[in-house]
Amino acid sequence: FLGCLAYNKKLMEVDLSGNGILNSGARVLAQSLSVNKTLRKIALDNNQISLQGFKDLAAAFSLNTTLQSLVYPYQDIGSSSRSHEIAACINKMTSVVEKN
Repeated sequence: FLGCLAYNKKLMEVDLSGNGILNSGARVLAQSLSVNKTLRKIALDNNQISLQGFKDLAAAFSLNTTLQSLVYPYQDIGSSSRSHEIAACINKMTSVVEKN
């Protein structure tokens, strides 16, 4: 499913919260988001994504011009020992979304 988001032309919102996508899923999602042109809102809290996964997502968000809303992943931040670094990545993602 995550890989299919790259070529989706209809889905405008997706809630991936609580799916345990981990860093491997975050990487696939990042690849999809870097080329997706329709998705406007994404929620991905509680997926056991660590710093590397959020770095991948932040890089993809910088390439995406259509995302306009990110549901802040509080649980993934709170469960990590590197919460400050993860929060910085998420802040970059939020900044991009606010500009779109």
